[in-house]
Amino acid sequence: MIRLYLMVCFLMLSGCGGQSVIKPTLLSNAESYSNDAMQAYQDEEWVSAQRLFNRALHLYQSMDDRQAVLASHINLVEVALARHDPVAAQKSLRLAEDIVIIDGLDNYYPRMSLLKALMAMQQKEIIKANGFLSELLPVFKGEDALVIPDRIQLVA
Repeated sequence: MIRLYLMVCFLMLSGCGGQSVIKPTLLSNAESYSNDAMQAYQDEEWVSAQRLFNRALHLYQSMDDRQAVLASHINLVEVALARHDPVAAQKSLRLAEDIVIIDGLDNYYPRMSLLKALMAMQQKEIIKANGFLSELLPVFKGEDALVIPDRIQLVA
């Protein structure tokens, strides 16, 4: 009787563990486009990177994945800055900021300020860029920072 019980338990457990979770096709395609776009960006293939990020963006929008849509807009700003296309950079940044404001994603404000500073620097608006960067700098008391600077503050 115990052997029969153990055998049934073994069969039940082996049947449960054999199947893996499959990602939805849309999500898999969007991630693939994003990864390919990142590689194109690293290879300084700006046109390909922009095209692939746009494809990923459209798929993420169809899935209503707001975080991924935001990340895609930020990536498109980076590509536009690399291409020295201030109009495209401004458009993508505006769309990203709208998501940050609507969804209350306050932790993205420093990233938005850094992108604005980069755009201002490219347009030779140094005073404006300094203003955006000064918002990001850590506060010091004597020689010590009151908080440990994060990546964005270190870049600023």
